[in-house]
Amino acid sequence: MKKSFVIFLGAFFVSMAAMADWSAPVQVSVDPVTQGFVRQLDVDGSGNALLVWTEGMKEIVGSEFDGQDWSEPQTLFVDEDDILKVSIAKSLINDRAVLSYLTAERGISNVKASIFDGTSWSAIERLIENNAVPVNIGLDMNVKGDALDIGVKRRWPDINTVDVQSFFAQESSFVGPIGADTFTDDAIPPYPYLSDYSVSTGDYPLREKKTYAVWFNNDLVILKSFDEATKTWSFVRQWDPTDTETFAYVAANGLGQIFVAWLDSSQEKIFGDYFDGTVWDGAAELAYPNEDIEDVTVGIDENGVPHFVLSTEYDDSTGSVVAGFRNPATSSWVITTLDQASSTRRLGGSTLAVHADGAALAVWAVKPSSSTEDYQLVYKRYLPGFGWSSWIQELVDLDESIFDVNAPRAAISRDGTAIVAWHDLVEEGKKQVFSLSDPMFTNPAVPVPPQNLIGCKKKNSFLTEAEYFNVLSWDETCDPVVVSYRLYRNGEKIADIPLSGKPCFVDHNRCKKGEDLYELTAVNELGEESEPVSISL
Repeated sequence: MKKSFVIFLGAFFVSMAAMADWSAPVQVSVDPVTQGFVRQLDVDGSGNALLVWTEGMKEIVGSEFDGQDWSEPQTLFVDEDDILKVSIAKSLINDRAVLSYLTAERGISNVKASIFDGTSWSAIERLIENNAVPVNIGLDMNVKGDALDIGVKRRWPDINTVDVQSFFAQESSFVGPIGADTFTDDAIPPYPYLSDYSVSTGDYPLREKKTYAVWFNNDLVILKSFDEATKTWSFVRQWDPTDTETFAYVAANGLGQIFVAWLDSSQEKIFGDYFDGTVWDGAAELAYPNEDIEDVTVGIDENGVPHFVLSTEYDDSTGSVVAGFRNPATSSWVITTLDQASSTRRLGGSTLAVHADGAALAVWAVKPSSSTEDYQLVYKRYLPGFGWSSWIQELVDLDESIFDVNAPRAAISRDGTAIVAWHDLVEEGKKQVFSLSDPMFTNPAVPVPPQNLIGCKKKNSFLTEAEYFNVLSWDETCDPVVVSYRLYRNGEKIADIPLSGKPCFVDHNRCKKGEDLYELTAVNELGEESEPVSISL
């Protein structure tokens, strides 16, 4: 049985909860975060997680979750410049991770990064140096643990020229810069400029080895793909809205299905387009809350259903939390208001996590009007075929307000473990890190079918006798929920094949002229099988 935990800074406590419940608090450290706070969370396929945050604008601290316990927080890096943003990415099937962060000092910014090989972090590398204006970074990692890091550099002294640069983290080093785009931008933003560049690796698990990224080029939304084999960028699509955009987001899955979203200049409307692997729907307005949109999170499952969750007007009586998903049966978007603020109930930041098989989790903050009531994090669940639940459930009570800080972070691993991270004020001027996990989606994802099944007929001769047999082989799986393979011959099961050996099977004593139909499936821990792949010999 999986266990669930919550951590926060303070003395050390441990508590386990039942399968269906979120856990009680577990204190991990007594060190407060005194100023500045950037927090990121990522999870692998088996429910292990990495959580990082900044302390005092100069220090990056991290803790790892091994499925049962969080490690003691450790200082990962200390920088002489102010840290404005941190991005992390964790492999689905091994211990590799990449951390990238953006610094700024006296108007000059740098993008720096490090690779975790499963044992230690590499020395920090400066990927983009002496940037004229600080800009955002994007980062994502494929199944194997190779990562693509993207930054945007304004040249000096020609700061109107903008280069979109990328760096591919493979093995123990970064390859790059690999140019993704160059354009002229006369609109120099004020310092600091943190426009949102979004990156999504669409190879889950290892079917399409491409990473997609979206950015703005002279008011156009540009989508490009990065091919890992050739390490080159290719143009995919662009959008030319009637209004200037401010933020853009992309999510892709292993089938090559893509969801792109962006906000208008007023940040009151969200637009989007969806690619089903063959055709694009076309750009459309998805939601118009008519309020300032503060947070947007996007995701897409392995069935090709895209999602977004946004929140508007922090700490205001008109704020709301809005969710949208594309109904595959009707090819239309379903927009749902998950929560609505009032004069007695204010809302804070929101976040979204999408499970591979289609379930999703939305989390946001609630601020009561009464000083005697606790602040809360609350959530709703989405289930395929049912939509978002109609009732709001409490996640945890908070001691103080979290409305002056960023939204919570959430992730759902392929095995069904959900993890939420946030931070909270504990006293004036000090903040603390919290994290919580629960196997709320108790079923692991349905396995991805085996890949590249091949076979051949063979013959063993023994003097005057002969045996005919068939040899089958396939690629080793990269899907972390797979525990075995199941093989059928002519509709009847003939073998359960463990992962411990080579992905192959020898079927003896077959007829010389007969033909056999073989079907192979991947199996998860619940005995659920993938769609079969077949071959006739």
